[in-house]
Amino acid sequence: MAETPLFKLRNHYRQLQNDRRTWEPFWRDVKTFIAPERGRGLDAPGDSSETNNGELRDKRRVNGTASRALGILASGMQSGLTSKARQWFMLTNPDPDLSEYKPVREWYDKVQDVLEGIFRRSNLYSALLHTYYEMAGFGQGALMVLSHPDKTLFCRPFTTGTYYMSIDKWGEIDTFYQVEWLTVRQIIQLYGEDKLPAYIRSDRDTGRFENRHEVINAILRHPEEYGIPPKEGRAAVSVHFFAQASESDGFLRVSGYDMWPVMTPRWDAVDNDVYGQAPTRDIMGDVKMLQRMESDALKGTAKSVSPPWRIPPELERRGLNTQPNALNVVASMSDQAVAPLFTANINIQQLQAKIDRVEEDIKDGLYNSLFLALLTQDNPQMTAREVAERHEEKLLMLGPVLERIHYELLDPLIDRAFGLAWAAGEIPPPPTELRGMPTMIEYVSILSQAQKAVGVNRIEQSVGFLGSMVSVYPELKNALDPYATFDTYNQMIGVRAGIFRSREEYEKLTAEQAQQAQIAQQAAVAEPLANSAKALGEVDAANVRELLTGVGQGGLVL
Repeated sequence: MAETPLFKLRNHYRQLQNDRRTWEPFWRDVKTFIAPERGRGLDAPGDSSETNNGELRDKRRVNGTASRALGILASGMQSGLTSKARQWFMLTNPDPDLSEYKPVREWYDKVQDVLEGIFRRSNLYSALLHTYYEMAGFGQGALMVLSHPDKTLFCRPFTTGTYYMSIDKWGEIDTFYQVEWLTVRQIIQLYGEDKLPAYIRSDRDTGRFENRHEVINAILRHPEEYGIPPKEGRAAVSVHFFAQASESDGFLRVSGYDMWPVMTPRWDAVDNDVYGQAPTRDIMGDVKMLQRMESDALKGTAKSVSPPWRIPPELERRGLNTQPNALNVVASMSDQAVAPLFTANINIQQLQAKIDRVEEDIKDGLYNSLFLALLTQDNPQMTAREVAERHEEKLLMLGPVLERIHYELLDPLIDRAFGLAWAAGEIPPPPTELRGMPTMIEYVSILSQAQKAVGVNRIEQSVGFLGSMVSVYPELKNALDPYATFDTYNQMIGVRAGIFRSREEYEKLTAEQAQQAQIAQQAAVAEPLANSAKALGEVDAANVRELLTGVGQGGLVL
């Protein structure tokens, strides 16, 4: 029997399920001890019981320090990288001369305003917070950006366990299988009733509309590998089908995307790994130890307050009443009388000190000292330099993570948002100078600027050193290009170019001011000469001869 495209997709899906199994034990640990509400389908693949289930799942989590620390890390990433309250990206052109051209600069500013407005009115920022949490907890996140009729875009974040991925020869995600448990009502609303298999029709006919069934959405960059013809002009194909085969098998829907719609950032990736390494891997031993220590401390405290008792035989049947003012009748007060079986001599302070140390190790492993400075700073206008000075070591460790987030999450996110805004007619036409030219994205968030703070300090040190040398070697003042220095400094600290004049305008204005100063200087020199000429014109010639020859003053003096 020939292999149909659907058969190939299901076969690949089973392979991806098998390949992911080696990652799942760690993810289950994260779910058990740190993030009980996240991670779906990890305990029993094919189980829909976790969907729309509000039951508490933290039965093995005694101490919640790691959970709170992970929340601080995710919130810190949100505030430090993609804060809704401040500008965090800037559009420009790789050609510095072209980026300073006024029509080009104004167009980039307009596009920037459009994209920032779209981001603010959509659910992007809540979806990014979810993604940062997943990245830091499990090692990777997944965020799908879809078109929205009113808000331009809509973001759908996924939790670990609800998707499977595969990478291409470049190490980039090119296959994404999204697993979703949909109710019968949702399936009918999405796909209609014509393609329903018998087991779903049965649920419909008997009124079991809230029963859930597994539906797969396979997003493929190379659909031809499965025998599916690619959509003309589309970067990816989306294929919906039921995970369970049936007599009326077939695709529920086949559609396409103009751009790859899924961002799958990883905290760190080793070699050719599909899934990422999370910072929680480094602290998982501490997290498990902390649960055990906290449990032992609670047991020890309980035994100190309410120890086990030894009782005489006559109390065995009726038991011992340990309530205040209780009366227990015993035959004698001998060694057989009621007494604690043993005394628990536990140094609670020493044990608590060890627990505190483990808690601090967990917080430190999740960068809480850095991100708490961003979230609880006394000065709300804390600059990137202040962050860099206080937490230089942490920033150096986070550097590769930030670069990966830029490359795997924010770059494709902004590209996707631009494409959707362009399709919706919200982007003005670009100047003719930009046609066919690439656009460069610069990140100016407080964390990104803190990474660049070293370069800013070097500029200040160099200019300061030059100033000290000019006092000894005045000719060195000509070594500095003031405008280039100022422009480079502004770019590094993320100031919009539009609030300052371009280099051409600066040079023109400087030349005009120099010319005016020269005219004023010439006028200042000419005025005394004119006054002298006027004075000479008023002098009597005879008096001048008399002054020069000495006539009338006793003879010649020359």
